[in-house]
Amino acid sequence: MIRVCPACGATRWQSLLRLTETGALTTDSRQVDRSLEKIVCTVCGLVTNAKLRGQEAIQDYVDNYEFNSLLGEEHYYFTSNGAVARSEAVFDWVSRHLPTSPNRLLEVGCGQGNLLRRLKDAMPDTLVTGVEASRHAVQLARANGLDVLQRSVAPGAEPLPAADAIVCFGVLEHVDDPLSFLSALRRSCRPGGQAVIAVPIQEQGGYDLFFEDHVWHFTMDHLRSVAQRAGWNVLRIDIDDVLVQGFGLIVITPRTKVAWSAPANAGALQAANRDTWLAHFASVNQQLHQLRDNALTVFGAGETFSLLYTYTHLRHCHIDGLVDDDVNRHGRKVLGLPVFGRDWLARQPDGPVFVAVNQRYHSHLADSLAKGDRRVVFWC
Repeated sequence: MIRVCPACGATRWQSLLRLTETGALTTDSRQVDRSLEKIVCTVCGLVTNAKLRGQEAIQDYVDNYEFNSLLGEEHYYFTSNGAVARSEAVFDWVSRHLPTSPNRLLEVGCGQGNLLRRLKDAMPDTLVTGVEASRHAVQLARANGLDVLQRSVAPGAEPLPAADAIVCFGVLEHVDDPLSFLSALRRSCRPGGQAVIAVPIQEQGGYDLFFEDHVWHFTMDHLRSVAQRAGWNVLRIDIDDVLVQGFGLIVITPRTKVAWSAPANAGALQAANRDTWLAHFASVNQQLHQLRDNALTVFGAGETFSLLYTYTHLRHCHIDGLVDDDVNRHGRKVLGLPVFGRDWLARQPDGPVFVAVNQRYHSHLADSLAKGDRRVVFWC
């Protein structure tokens, strides 16, 4: 089957990234026994998985996906004013782009309902409904009194409820056919309604390419183009949120006569992101080589840790445990390793601490961790 680029309509692809010896990482910090293979459209630079898993991927999400069913917030952003829940940060960003009081709001891919609950509380006169494929997440959302339907947005699936406002955060990058997905949302959106779509974007140089369950890797130009080809008019673009970094957002409305403009070729940007993170992994391996005779405590149990554990030699190190400031992670295991609070670290022998968190937090942690004689190593 010929793969058609949903952003520009081209059918010419070439290999961008192929890792066959490490397995691959999913966004809910599961390691899967599949190679990581990405290809890039030679016309516009949109990147996608080399192989699509189709119904198998949907069923895996229904049965096994954990990120949206953790009985709490997915994670926190740490600021000078304290921790901010992810759903709070996303709500503050998304709500700025929503109509004041729509008759019905639909969140597609609502997970266990953290964002949906905030939307419902902020719009008491609006019928707020969620749609979610994960069986466990739907059970959790309903247990919290939320109106959530279990279904996927896929060809042949039951149509979505009609709505005046649609929110879809961090979903489009997971689907095999983003054109079909956005077309289904357009059919659900009432005339004059709006949708807010947010995805990870490549402009800010993140590690999105290394998630196996992210099928597509968009720039904002790609996202705009796919939305236009699916029958939407793009009203606004926003990539400037202070907390929700690495994501871009578009506000769109249905239109009958579709204008479309081709995206610029972002192939060089995608290759640069790939090379940046492969260089990071190589640098981490050099750091770990210097620590090879030590048992490590790792500070950080989030995405950055999972990324480094999957794609560097960190997975071969003797790790006593993970320490994280997010209390929701305490007592759990990430990739088979137990997660503790800082009190556990204080009781451990003075071995080295390898800090595996987002670099935006390094300067803050340097002050709080670099006390006493314990060696603290920040990944670079």
